Formats: sequence, C-alpha cells, structure tokens
Amino acid sequence: MNDTGTPGDPSHGSWGDLVVRLLAWAVRPPAATFVESAQDGRHLSLLRERGIDSLWVLARGIDDPAQRIYERVWQEQRRLLAEFHAAMQAEGIACLALKGMPLVQRWHGRALGCMSDVDLLVRRDDVLRTIPVLHALGLRPRIHDAESGRMKYRDVAEKAAVEAQHYELVGYNRCVALELSPAELDVLPQLLRHSLRIVDGQPSAIVELDIHHGLASDLDSAEFFERAVTSADGIGTLCDADHLWFGLSRLYAEVALHGKDSLRDFAYLGPLVTRGDVDWSVVLDAAQRLELRPALFYFLKFLDFLAGRGAVPGPVFDELDPRKGVRFRDWGWQLGRLLGQVDPDPFESR
Repeated sequence: MNDTGTPGDPSHGSWGDLVVRLLAWAVRPPAATFVESAQDGRHLSLLRERGIDSLWVLARGIDDPAQRIYERVWQEQRRLLAEFHAAMQAEGIACLALKGMPLVQRWHGRALGCMSDVDLLVRRDDVLRTIPVLHALGLRPRIHDAESGRMKYRDVAEKAAVEAQHYELVGYNRCVALELSPAELDVLPQLLRHSLRIVDGQPSAIVELDIHHGLASDLDSAEFFERAVTSADGIGTLCDADHLWFGLSRLYAEVALHGKDSLRDFAYLGPLVTRGDVDWSVVLDAAQRLELRPALFYFLKFLDFLAGRGAVPGPVFDELDPRKGVRFRDWGWQLGRLLGQVDPDPFESR
C-alpha cells in the first residue's frame, strides 16, 4: 500500500505504521512491547478521531487527562451494567453482554475511549419484561439536545418507528455529573460526543443501555444463548467464536455501508485470535450459512498479520476464501481507507 496519511494531508505519512504498531501491541500477549517512534506524538489528535488514542496512552504508560475522563465514564458504564445484571437476575430474565464492554474488560482492564453505550442481548419474549427493569434503574429513552444542552425524551412516534424496524429498543440512559480537574476541563471540548456531553451546564456521562432482542433481522438470538459463557465479572456473554464472527462481520459492513472509520473494534476483537478460545467450526458455520466469507476473510487476515501470522489456522482461510460463496457483499480489504493508504494497483506489475 502507498501510505499517504489522511486525504489531502501528506504530513501524516507514518499514520498507518503507527496504527499497525498500536493494534499489534493490543492484539499480542501482554508481554509484548510497544516500539515507539519519535514522530508518534504528532498523530494523537488523529488517533483520537479514530478511537484509539487510549492505546497510545496505555502502551506508553503515561498519565493523560483525556484517558482519566474515559476511565470515569467507563466506570459509570460498568456500574450500570452490574446493577442491570443483578436486577435482571432478580426477575429471572437472562441477558448477555456483548461487543465492547465485556471484551475491553477482559483484555485491557482499562477504558479504550468513550464507548457510546453498553450492548446487551435478551430473548425477544423477554423484551417487555425488561422495560420495567430499565425504568426501575432510573433509565429513560432520552437523547441529548445540543441546542438546549439538556436531555429530552424521544418523540413517541419516532421511538415506535425505530423499534418496529429494528431488532433493538432505543437507548435507555441516565446522566451522571462528572467533577473534572482543570487539566481535564481543558481537554474536554475535544472529547464531547456520544456518552460524554455537557448537560445542564455540567460535564456529564450519558450512561446508556442498548437492549437487543436479535443481532440481525434474519438471525434468531437463541443460538447465542445456547453457546453463551460467563465473563470474569459473572455476567453472561457471547462465546469467543460468536464474538469474533459477529463483531468482524458487523464492522466490515459498517465500514462499507456507513463510512465507519473507528479502529477500536480491532483492539476489542484481535485478542480473541491470540488469547481466546475460539471454536473455528462455529465461525466457519456462520460464514457459510450467512454468506459472510468476505467479511471474515479480509479482516481475519488483518488480525492474523497483527498477531504475527499463524494465530488463525491456515485451513480456516481456505474455507473463508471469498470465491467459495456469493460476493455481492465483497468490498475487498477496506484497510486502505481505514489506514489512510491507497490500495496497490493490481495491474501495476503486468
């Protein structure tokens, strides 16, 4: 690939190299060392835009005011998850934590930026039983209104339309005011988005639960509960194989269809191939049954490269070869755009 940095900005010539070094540090075992370059610091703002500035801070072992804010928000999210899980258990309702929260806790034990929300899966038959649990915890279906700087309830028609067309409820949240130091207040304007806002004039964490009753419109959630495991926190979560294939396929589609450019998911999912307990038969079954070969082939290749090659068994890539299935969702590597590079010309050597 030709490293050109961000579009129109050749000053970021080593951006892609820094990303690879950071993600490799996150994916490999904890004993791995981060090889630092004298030029890395100039890319901090771009790392922040792509959601991986925490990796740079944690890899270097430095104190950073932005990271301290991330930790505050993350602790509030963890606290709410524990409260919700206990309340669901009391009601006899099963739920599974998925995506960022359980993986960050397992692999890193520290916040990686500000997650937008905490994702959970419940059975569809349990959705109406879950809503009173949310209300009992002080959670409401609200959004942040930037103009007034306040939280407002969602419009009832909009809420109904969203929930009728999707396999999840709208987000339910509560606000927690944050007391910040002068250094943290200085960096706060660069961080305001999603779960970190100014509410009623006060820096606040908007702590939100995103309740799913499915993971795709054509995918029954029952199989995920059948293979579920228990996290170190005692909360049910997806097995490693399900986290891997679902997470990578979702990321691949979001990059292609919605322009997602955050790189943080690779830090969540990558350690699964180096330190996890992945049942590759589950991954291959999903790839074949749901026509996910391209999504898994390209991004698993990237994770295997970050891991030092050989972490993913060779026969897995043989079975994931995109040419073995339909390719209408084959958008190629997609890594060039994510890393600020240009894919090589396939005809250059001819």
